[in-house]
Amino acid sequence: MFFLKSSFDNIRHENDNYNREVLIATTSRIFGENISRRQLKKRARLWYAADHLINVNLLDKLSRSPYVEVRESVAENVHTSTETLETLLQDEYFQVRETAILNQNSPLSKIYDMLNDNHEDVRRAAELRLQSEKLTNSNL
Repeated sequence: MFFLKSSFDNIRHENDNYNREVLIATTSRIFGENISRRQLKKRARLWYAADHLINVNLLDKLSRSPYVEVRESVAENVHTSTETLETLLQDEYFQVRETAILNQNSPLSKIYDMLNDNHEDVRRAAELRLQSEKLTNSNL
């Protein structure tokens, strides 16, 4: 990961306040999963990268990660491309879709489609995003 240092932002993110390894281990224990120490470290590093990367191509690669926390952080990252966000808006996990909706780079046409999502939190996020867009446009 050292060679990627220049690709990282220097912004402090909400997840930086926590030990990602502990969060992953605790969550997996709740769901009855056992994760090896090596796997735990790998997931924590990928999650950190998803929060901090500014390289669009690397974020696109991380968006295909099997780990939901990584995909959710890619969806939240302001440097994530519109194309990657379109893919994340179709993710199987509602948390990823909800986060992708709230990203400023998500295309509005796709957010209108999310008003018909099967999960209430996703529909609510789409409504909030569209309301905020209307307020922003009316203030211009």
